Amino acid sequence: YVSVSGDGNQGGDVEDPGASDANFETQIAAFPESYKPYLRNLHNKYPNWIFKAVDTGLDWNSVIAGENVVAVNVVQTAINSSTNFAQLSTMEGAYDWATDKYTLCDAGNFYTASEDVLKYYMDPRNMLTEQRIFQFESQAYDSSQKRDVVQGILNHTFMSGNYTYTENGRSVTKNYTDTFMEAGKLAGVSPYTLAARSRQEVGINGSGSTSGNYGAYKGYYNYYNIGANAGSDPISNGLYYASGSGGKYTSYGRPWTNPYKAIVGGADFIGASYIRVGQNTNYFQKFNVVYHQALYKHQYMSAIFAPTSESSTVYNSYKNMGVLNEAFVFYIPVYY
Repeated sequence: YVSVSGDGNQGGDVEDPGASDANFETQIAAFPESYKPYLRNLHNKYPNWIFKAVDTGLDWNSVIAGENVVAVNVVQTAINSSTNFAQLSTMEGAYDWATDKYTLCDAGNFYTASEDVLKYYMDPRNMLTEQRIFQFESQAYDSSQKRDVVQGILNHTFMSGNYTYTENGRSVTKNYTDTFMEAGKLAGVSPYTLAARSRQEVGINGSGSTSGNYGAYKGYYNYYNIGANAGSDPISNGLYYASGSGGKYTSYGRPWTNPYKAIVGGADFIGASYIRVGQNTNYFQKFNVVYHQALYKHQYMSAIFAPTSESSTVYNSYKNMGVLNEAFVFYIPVYY
């Protein structure tokens, strides 16, 4: 392998403990040398963690060219005197030189990210810290996954306890943590992933996607913002999907007319659409470099910081639960 471009050291200097563990050196043999100091450093602190190199078969410069497209990778910023304009792309379609205007990509002040920002977030070496590494965590279901960890992710959010809805004329009360555990098992997806994704997508207080009372889509729910693609009203787009696209489709348990259906059905969508085609980490769902039928497309989110943000949520939950020493598995891409 040839290491990717750039110094790969923006995340801070790492003291390489050296090749002292023969078994571990065998585990990381498939990684480029430039990755190994970071991996050894993590191994020293968390010897149970498992790192797997994913050979993408892709050239780094080709990957950047494939991802560097208007509105595919966006940053959130207000355009004013304090804006860091180095973060914003000036490519055709992202910026109009004649009018000095940046093209808004999504409601909430999202604009196309610059190539330098893209390179930073795509370079795996910048993400090999004990927090950021969790964007490479395996998202497959495992029977050893713990209810307490899911509860830790949901604590201090609107999903920390129970929810109630009416079905067939009777009141039903369920627990959010139990629902995410069930959804993960049914879909073959880590319940940790599902809880963290929902928290990231709808916020700690919920949103119109989870209120059941939004605009023209009263009575529908979407806990992962599936289908909430870019536009002036992404929540309506997501709830249109939740409705079965106006009642036309029933896949993934649609229509999602209560929180339970939305959490379980959405988990099935994530499993079928991403985890089971190889996009089994947050990184691969943001940057599709593994599902070759749709390279640089078929990407779950456009916000370039989303995998890093979610990794902090997950890490902090694991840390608070005292489970960081568990045998987490990380799938880390390698480029040529």
